[in-house]
Amino acid sequence: MAASKEVSSIYQFFQNLNFIINIITTSSKRHDQFQAAQVSEFEHLQAIGELKTGTGSNQIVSSTKELIQELRDDGWKRILESVVNFSKLHEIDIPDLDAQYIEGRRRQQHDQITIEHHYHFDIFNSTIDFQLQELDRRFTEQTMKLLSLSSSLDPKNGYKAFNVDDICSLAEKYYPLDFSEQERISLNCQLKHFHKEIPKNPELQNLSSIS
Repeated sequence: MAASKEVSSIYQFFQNLNFIINIITTSSKRHDQFQAAQVSEFEHLQAIGELKTGTGSNQIVSSTKELIQELRDDGWKRILESVVNFSKLHEIDIPDLDAQYIEGRRRQQHDQITIEHHYHFDIFNSTIDFQLQELDRRFTEQTMKLLSLSSSLDPKNGYKAFNVDDICSLAEKYYPLDFSEQERISLNCQLKHFHKEIPKNPELQNLSSIS
């Protein structure tokens, strides 16, 4: 009974941490939701003019990765203190974090591994490492370049982000089968004419999308 109570208190003690971990790792649906949230954030930044052509999207992803890395490097102590305070407030038993970690029903012992070490490195750090790898996988250099070039088509603020060279690069690199060589040559000229027409056409000044 004492051993059972100890295991139970450990899981109670880290219930908040495990809840966060489950949100991140349980299914691919969670990853899709995370990606959708990232895209939504990009769209929001475009709408308020914070996403700059060529560099803004890369800066956002880079800063996100830096914040996650900072959480990995310096966040454990704060999270642990928060969980300890929560446990004390709700009168939840707090195990000896320096005690030896014992895994599963078979009570398998891990030499030199404490309870805190297990939750810190085997769960907390491992989960963050997984999330960083997921960011690298989803936001590759090619994906970021595509996103950056596509922002040139954003009509908000009177086509403020419009860039002829970027749109031509978008057509050439990502849609080569949709444009013949002659069409790509003509596209550059047509886009320059269109750019000249934007300030003269009131309808183009208030567009929110090109759909």
